[in-house]
Amino acid sequence: MREKINFKIILDDLEKMTIGFFPYLFIFYLISVVLALFFSFWRLIIYWPAFHGLIIVYSIFYIFKAIKTKENVFNPLILALIKIYRWLKSFCFWLLKKISKLKRLDWIKISIIVVILILAIWRGIGLLDLGVLSFGLLSSFFIFDSRISAGSALLLLALCPVLILLKKSGLAEGTAIYAYYFLVITVVTQIREFKKCDNN
Repeated sequence: MREKINFKIILDDLEKMTIGFFPYLFIFYLISVVLALFFSFWRLIIYWPAFHGLIIVYSIFYIFKAIKTKENVFNPLILALIKIYRWLKSFCFWLLKKISKLKRLDWIKISIIVVILILAIWRGIGLLDLGVLSFGLLSSFFIFDSRISAGSALLLLALCPVLILLKKSGLAEGTAIYAYYFLVITVVTQIREFKKCDNN
């Protein structure tokens, strides 16, 4: 006999997942608001009416649930901040460990990257362009997995029709340009990957 699907258990699990995800979403929302105050490109990336509406609806649901269960509203937010702090701490230790293992050739590569980035900043490059350039240089010199840049390019290309439907043609055009940048990074990284394989 086939077991009956208990929709109540499924809904309870979904509710727990939703409640558990809210603190991280709210922290991301606060960071996004602060970034939007200082960086114009961040204001364009996010569709703010939908984002504000999502946070309002989510907050009402979250507070209602907290009142129902008699749980302190701020406890999950504090726990989320502690988890984020631990993740950042672990990442810093991992990064320091990687840096300690760098060879002389790696330091030469890093020096070249730093010089190129300083010249780009001196020429007045935008923050988002600087981020893409940094990723492109690191990916090319240290041969990151080309699937990262390829996946980013595909994601940006898939986002273009959505932005056009939302009548954000200017943002869609900019997104297509960045998708092209990531495709170029993918090609360069793959050439480096093939060259490395041939040498091995």
